[in-house]
Amino acid sequence: MQKIYAIEKTSPIEEISVGEIADVLTRDDAFVWVDLQSADAADLEEFARIFQLDPDSISDCFEGEQRPRIDDYDAYHLLFLYGMLGQIDSDEFDPHKLVVFVGPRFLITVHESPIRTLQQLRSKAQRRPKLFPRASVWHLLYALIDQIVDNYIVFMQACEERVDQLEDQSLAPDCEPEILQQSAALRAMLSEIRHLVHAEDQLIAMTIVELADFLDDDIVFDFRHVRDHLIAVGELSDRLRDRLNTVRDNYSFILANRTNEIMKILTIFASIMLPLSLIAGIFGMNLKLGPLEHEPLGLWIVLGVMFCIGAGLFAFFRRKHWL
Repeated sequence: MQKIYAIEKTSPIEEISVGEIADVLTRDDAFVWVDLQSADAADLEEFARIFQLDPDSISDCFEGEQRPRIDDYDAYHLLFLYGMLGQIDSDEFDPHKLVVFVGPRFLITVHESPIRTLQQLRSKAQRRPKLFPRASVWHLLYALIDQIVDNYIVFMQACEERVDQLEDQSLAPDCEPEILQQSAALRAMLSEIRHLVHAEDQLIAMTIVELADFLDDDIVFDFRHVRDHLIAVGELSDRLRDRLNTVRDNYSFILANRTNEIMKILTIFASIMLPLSLIAGIFGMNLKLGPLEHEPLGLWIVLGVMFCIGAGLFAFFRRKHWL
């Protein structure tokens, strides 16, 4: 699926056809944005001819997962970003590769799955005709990266809510062992986010250097502001990982306390039963023992004594607040 947009100064974003690209490029205050989803080699080769893209850069679109980076070609730059999918799920972090070709008059985005960032950016551009006031492709590139980072922040907020839930569950008396698996999975995901935002931050730093001849001071300032957001995302990831250690400690404490309570109850019952078992053992021996041997009520007397001993021990334990 392909969508082609003409973006012109203070004009609404306009969807155009392939044949209209040449006309748009003749205007000084306009540029072209091409969005390719699930594109094959033939689709890319068509736009490679129009925008004179290097064949090596085209092949990179079909290769496996790569770290965020920027490659410099003679007439354009190639960026590898990672954007959120169509929906943000707090239980799953699965950013997909977004390949961006950016030149002075065009920007091409290539991706396999629907990416939330592009959907939001298109909707924002249609609602706000002046989103790119100087009809600059570099403003679009900044808006794209900024939207990616904003979605990271939204995702981290969902992760923070999930950590809050795990902390509350870890303090519940009926906390289940599954909380450790959930905590470990979330911790691994936060570690992946930490590595990804660090790589994205390095990419933006390299973008500022590589595109220094094209970016004005305002865009450079905006990019640095995005870097501040990425640093905040990384710091939040570290804090949440530390809080997940607390979840594990809480569960261990609750488990140990639950075990101690069980052992205390079992010990008290064993303490009550021990003298009763001793009495039952003595009078159960096949020997002539004491005056109760021929007493008709001997059994009931022994049972009464055992009951009194048990009741006395139970009252003693309650008085000591052991029960």
